[in-house]
Amino acid sequence: MIIHVDKKNLTGCNNEIIISEFDIKQELKEGDNIIEFTPKEEATITYTCWMNMIKNTIKVIDNQDYFKGSE
Repeated sequence: MIIHVDKKNLTGCNNEIIISEFDIKQELKEGDNIIEFTPKEEATITYTCWMNMIKNTIKVIDNQDYFKGSE
């Protein structure tokens, strides 16, 4: 996963990302931040800020045909 952070949007509230399911805690810096993990099955993975107040999800699917429309 690549998260691009603009300096104007980086604050003390959102400067670290937590993906508990993969034991990931990564500080974010200005620019591109690469966070690597490998899901083993379809799932909805939640990630949060370090205070657990800002939350979002990643939906992992097993569908090789998904990207064929973008070729």
